Amino acid sequence: MTTRMAQLKRSIWCLGAAALVLALCSKTSPLYAFNDWMDANIFFTMGKSMLSGKVLYRDVFDHKGPVLYLLYGLGWLLDHTGFIGIFVLEICGFAVFLGLGLCTAELLRGKPLHPVWCLVPAAAVAACRAFSHGGSAEELLLPFLAAALYGLVKCLTANKQMPLRTVALQGFLCGCALLLKYTVLGFYLAWVAVLAVLYLRRGWLRQLGQSCAAYLGGLALAALPWFAYFGAYHALDAWWECYFYDNLFLYKGDGRSA
Repeated sequence: MTTRMAQLKRSIWCLGAAALVLALCSKTSPLYAFNDWMDANIFFTMGKSMLSGKVLYRDVFDHKGPVLYLLYGLGWLLDHTGFIGIFVLEICGFAVFLGLGLCTAELLRGKPLHPVWCLVPAAAVAACRAFSHGGSAEELLLPFLAAALYGLVKCLTANKQMPLRTVALQGFLCGCALLLKYTVLGFYLAWVAVLAVLYLRRGWLRQLGQSCAAYLGGLALAALPWFAYFGAYHALDAWWECYFYDNLFLYKGDGRSA
């Protein structure tokens, strides 16, 4: 089987597995008569409001990140009155997560895996508590986290420097993830620490400095459009207060997915 055919087969398996488990386990699925999860309806309202001219955190309020509302806004563009658009985005993101998970497992195993193995993480994740509704910030973060893990494992198993453009891409994805739900910061700090230790042990000091610059550059690139958005509407203070200050010092969650 050619590489292209193998990739196509894997993509079909991952998309099929994602569609199957999400159809059964996510309340955004058309198999559910309605979505009774309050948070999903809030996210939908925030996304719809943003794309209808309202300014996040100034005109409409919630405590999650602007990237989450942008994703829900894109879902609203596909379906103005329901969650079908969100369901489509969930399938795409979950399929990417499964595909990257397979690639990571193959790196650790040292040989290819049949795509049917993607059903194992698909079922395990869909059955966990954080997936009790579907469409959560944690679920939408999965492809970002899977990309970071795959990139790190690939670098460690090859024992080679990560290309600067890959480092910049990882920084960009990190910025997107932090602006979706900033509590994933710990994961990315650990990611950076592991890569830094590898470079230090190998004596790649100049490359470490270049990689730090590339990573921060990618992160800044992800944040720049939001600085422009909130700055244009004179809402930088509202963004800072609602998303950062209130979450750090005022918000008390109930320990469940949100």
